[in-house]
Amino acid sequence: MPPGTGYYITFSNQPDVNAPWTLQNVGGAGAANNSKVDATGKTGTFSVTEGQNITNIDAGIYRLINLSGNVWHDVNALNDNMVNNTGPLQVPPASAIPVGLRAYLVNTTTGLIERSTLISSATGVFNFNNINPNITYRVYLTSVNLPIGSPESSIPSILPSGWEHTGQKNANPPNNPAGSDGINDGRITVPVGANSVININFGIRLSGGDVVSG
Repeated sequence: MPPGTGYYITFSNQPDVNAPWTLQNVGGAGAANNSKVDATGKTGTFSVTEGQNITNIDAGIYRLINLSGNVWHDVNALNDNMVNNTGPLQVPPASAIPVGLRAYLVNTTTGLIERSTLISSATGVFNFNNINPNITYRVYLTSVNLPIGSPESSIPSILPSGWEHTGQKNANPPNNPAGSDGINDGRITVPVGANSVININFGIRLSGGDVVSG
């Protein structure tokens, strides 16, 4: 390259939209082994002098991950200390989970709600897709509708009338899928690494739901 000013480099062939570029110049603009690209894969401009050897025009990418789980009608959770789907297993089957349940994803560093999703009363499944890795999140289950960006302290553990929390469990491998965290407050802390997290499970039941009559 001839000496000069106004050089820049653009990196291409980003794997997909779920693998964004890492933050630019986190260690300072001149730091070695530090991403130099912006959100489009383009560096800032730099100069080249005669005989100079530039070796730190770096770019990094990271892959977004998913966090998912289940909300179950857990009729007997307070008796067997297991967060599981005992509602449909009753004879006759217990009712499905109520309409209007929401799961909130809170970034524990900022203390703010980052995502919100309605939970299907038919399946009880919830998903938070394309979230940042290497963060500790907290997931809340409630029937209250709050805007994104609300503080964690504003999330109540309220469920629809007649329903109560029976526990929650991080059963993501290699965690033990059996059991409960022993606290019936509708929230659970989830440390997230570089891989997707599944089976963040909640149990709820109708108050007094240990007895099912037909």
